[in-house]
Formats: sequence, structure tokens, C-alpha cells
Amino acid sequence: MSPRARKWAAAAAVVALVAGGTLAFGQVTGTFAIFTSEVENQNNVFDGSWIPAPSAATSSLDGSPYSQEHLAWTSGNSAGTPSPNPVTGQTIYYADGGTGASASCGAYGAFSTTTAAATTADITGTNLGDWWCFEVFSTSAAATTSGSWTSGVATFTARQLFVTATFDQHNVTTANTARNGDQIILTFNQNRGAWNGGNGTADVRFCNTGRVQISTTNPACGTTTNFGVITGQTVGTNMTCNTSTTAGNGTTTLTITLAGCSGAGTSAIGAGTATFTPTGTILAASAGTNLCSSAAAPVCTATTTDRF
Repeated sequence: MSPRARKWAAAAAVVALVAGGTLAFGQVTGTFAIFTSEVENQNNVFDGSWIPAPSAATSSLDGSPYSQEHLAWTSGNSAGTPSPNPVTGQTIYYADGGTGASASCGAYGAFSTTTAAATTADITGTNLGDWWCFEVFSTSAAATTSGSWTSGVATFTARQLFVTATFDQHNVTTANTARNGDQIILTFNQNRGAWNGGNGTADVRFCNTGRVQISTTNPACGTTTNFGVITGQTVGTNMTCNTSTTAGNGTTTLTITLAGCSGAGTSAIGAGTATFTPTGTILAASAGTNLCSSAAAPVCTATTTDRF
């Protein structure tokens, strides 16, 4: 029998079955009605109950530069039933969780798609300092139909990056000149932990190459620090303020006050936009999250036009 003939025979059998049920009981059975409603109308409330949903959803923040969330789950594509497995893709949804002490996930919307068998994704949310809320669905789309069916959802635990919100170079004494008593003030999107494990001393090195390096050690100009670097303004004279103090433990603020500045104890600072770029892991959020140090998308730097 040809494929076309087999299809006609199957259709006739279904019609006969329905007709028989109608004659015997006076109505089409509820199970058949739900099934036909579901498979013919992709967007009704019963959609996807027959599609294996993702499960075992977990989330964590990626390592350096600490700018992405890692999602992991078990794909519904691996389910043994129904067979053949109907999952043809997966869709990740995103919601802005706000800036509160805990996530308050709003309305979810489609964020990205992935393959049917995918079990991980490394993703950057669109609200950098907010909580990120993600979900994942299985989808099933037949090549001969428009639209698709959607499974139940797997929800990931919301995560929040630790990012620098604002940056200020606060002059206390002589304008446009860095010296003892001047301050570097950084604010973050959440409370911070202790500086250098509780030791409040910071080393601030001014380099005439246009760098101001902040660390807990005394690295040579041009080398990587364990906290951050300020660039974008000219620096007149090399100077090290290696007994600078810090304040703000347990709050959203880090205030560094210059102290112990070497030599003449002054260095002229030129006009321009100063950019603070985190470069190390000496400061983490109270929750233990390392400070985002990405200088590319997403940009975790902060800028100011203020001068000491």
C-alpha cells in the first residue's frame, strides 16, 4: 500500500472511531478533544504537556572577568519517552530581578535560543548591576507546521554580579594635585567585604605614564595590580602612597585616603576622563562574589571627570 493510501486508511479509521463513540455515547470523548486541541493549536493553555521539559537547573557566576552567569541543566531531549523524542530546540527566557537584597523577578521574555541537546549556556544579562533571572523551555516545531509547542519551564537560581557603580577622585587639599588626604571613592551595587582580609592599608602608586595603580602590595608601574587601575588623565610625577587607608567595610562604598606619599608628596593630575578598571580579586562582595573586571561587553569599568 502506498504512503498516501496508508494515510487515507488511518484517517478513515479515526473518523470511524469518533463516529462510533458519538453514536454510542452522544459526544466526542474529552481525551480526544484535549489531544486534538493541543496538537492543532500551538498556543493554547495545554500546549507542550507532551514535550519533555528541561530539569535539574543550576546556575553560578563564571570566573575571571566575572561578567557572566553559567547555566546548566538536563535537556528534555534526553528523555526516553515519548519516542521519537519531540524536542527540536530550547529557548532561554530572562527577567530583570531588580537591585534589592534578593531577586524580584519581573516579566520573563525570550532571550536566546539553543539546540535541542544543549545542557549549558554562559550568558550576560542586560541589566548589569541587577539580579539576573533565567528560565529554559523545550520547544517542538514540525517542519510542516508554523509555530511551535512549548514545554514546562526549568527555573535557575537568580545571580547578581558585583560591579562598580560610581567612581570619584575627591580633592581635599590643593586642586588638580594628588597628595596626602585626597581620596578615591568607589561605590558598588551591593555591600562589599573586607579589604585585604581585614587589613585596611592600601598602596596607591602614581605613574607618569598616566596610570594610578591601586593594590595591597607595591607593584612596579605598568604591572598588574590585585585591585585596579585608573587611566585617562596625565600624571605629573611618580609617587607612591603606600600607607593609604580604607573605610566602608560592609557597605557599598570603598573610600581610599592617600597617606604616606613619597618624595615631594605631590603629583599633578591633568584634565580628562579617568577610568577605573578592576584588575584583581582582593575585594569581593559580602556574598563572596569577585568584582567584575571586564573591560569589554559587558563593561564593568567606571569613569569620572573629577581631579584630585
